[in-house]
Amino acid sequence: MSTARSTPVFVASLAAGVRDLRAALGAHELWAFMGWQDIRQRYRRTILGPWWLAISTGVLVVLLGFLWSEIFAVDARTFLPFFGIGYVLWTFLASATLEACTGFTQFEGILKQRRVPLSAFLLRIAVRHAVALAHNAIVVALLVVWAGPQWSAATVLALPGLAMFIGTVTLSLIPVAVFCTRFRDFPQIVGNLLQVAFFATPIMWRPEAVRNLRWIVEYNPFAHLIDIVREPLLGRAPSVDDWTWSFGLLALSFVAATCLLGRYGRRVAYWL
Repeated sequence: MSTARSTPVFVASLAAGVRDLRAALGAHELWAFMGWQDIRQRYRRTILGPWWLAISTGVLVVLLGFLWSEIFAVDARTFLPFFGIGYVLWTFLASATLEACTGFTQFEGILKQRRVPLSAFLLRIAVRHAVALAHNAIVVALLVVWAGPQWSAATVLALPGLAMFIGTVTLSLIPVAVFCTRFRDFPQIVGNLLQVAFFATPIMWRPEAVRNLRWIVEYNPFAHLIDIVREPLLGRAPSVDDWTWSFGLLALSFVAATCLLGRYGRRVAYWL
């Protein structure tokens, strides 16, 4: 009986969440413009602007890349592109997720005064970090060219892989924002989980380095999500497991985002 009652509630929540997401996508000019304005305001009166992001990322990747290649005794020309691509993608994922912890609280004034689709605020945050990702992509391009690009037919798969990666991360921001608004100690948990996940994901180390703990890579959704972009850029096609895990994570993020929006969207303003 309880299952029969919960099913209509789930469907209704899913439908309401889809409507909110659709309304936000329809207002793309609003959140795209506001996200770009946030970047302009953040780097106002600076000489290089957002390019400081690329410079700092490039310095960190090069220094740590050469250090870790020496520690693991691997060729720097093969390790630096591997590390650089993974680090740039992880920076987008982690920084956007951490900012999503205050995704509603930082816009409290707007939320209490105007009726705006809740997902538009998270899309605004995603735009900010997508701009940073675009600048950091220059670092990736330079590393790949320096290492000697290994182009193949699989390289074109990087485009759908990147679209899936950004879409999955963007959708996952919504449940993070809802939970962190309701439970104010949740941001600390998210930060700690991301820190642990970073070291458990093959970014600073290659998957073959953990022969006896291969399950850490095989059952790590972040590893598969990164590999659908990284592997094509390195001239290799992502595995079936990479695509399966990534599609599953995208579907899970969509369902979680729409259901939480539909179920608790009206309560967010009262939680602020």
